[in-house]
Amino acid sequence: MGDELRQSCRSRGTRFSPARLLSAMGGLIAGLLAFGFGEAVYQTIPAESKEIPTMGQVVVAATAATQDVAESKNAALAFAGLGGALGLMLGIMGGLSRRSILLAATGGTAGLVLGAGIAGGATLVVVPIFFAARSAYPDAEFLLAMAMHGIVWGLGGAVAGLAFAIGIGRRDARSLVASALAGLMGAVTGTVAFDLIGAVAFPLAETGEPLSTTAASRLAARMLVGIAIGGALALGMPTPRTNESPIRSDVPASDPT
Repeated sequence: MGDELRQSCRSRGTRFSPARLLSAMGGLIAGLLAFGFGEAVYQTIPAESKEIPTMGQVVVAATAATQDVAESKNAALAFAGLGGALGLMLGIMGGLSRRSILLAATGGTAGLVLGAGIAGGATLVVVPIFFAARSAYPDAEFLLAMAMHGIVWGLGGAVAGLAFAIGIGRRDARSLVASALAGLMGAVTGTVAFDLIGAVAFPLAETGEPLSTTAASRLAARMLVGIAIGGALALGMPTPRTNESPIRSDVPASDPT
């Protein structure tokens, strides 16, 4: 009986370990940070105007092509903020779970740089493809939008998972891959939830566009993705064993595996 009780306590301690709790909190905070950044830069890049001959006159206005280019750039800026916020917060939270300033700084910095760069760069590639595919296959617009969001946000989630693994001091390939996959799956789950819920909850917000048109729908997107990533890492990421001693912030971390 005593052995069973001790085993139950150990299991419960692992389930609610600081790393798991902080990963969930990191996803929530990252969603809020990404929303704040996204709103600050929302539609800051205008569409280029062109001279358009019409009915014997020349009108200077944005064309459909220049609007798509501007939308791609604005989405890249917003999603770079999302990827950077996810990587930053998950990396920091991983380090905090080990009580290590060094690990928090390393994981957060790596997550910020990689998350912003990969998510922003992927957007510039994926969104123009999405626009072209939507024109060619209008009946598949919903699935194409989900794929577009899923690829970009999924890559951001994978980087966030990687940053979290770095933050908790994991260096072996198995743990890094497992964490990245957990972040990816969390982001895909959040994407599906947003595209399904958003179409019903925000019918006039154009949630199938790279950036939806209302602040409430954009907040929902960031929060669903951030929370899903944090939750996926909390459930699936290996955490430090209960018999591991905390890492001091002034001592380089060793591999906890």
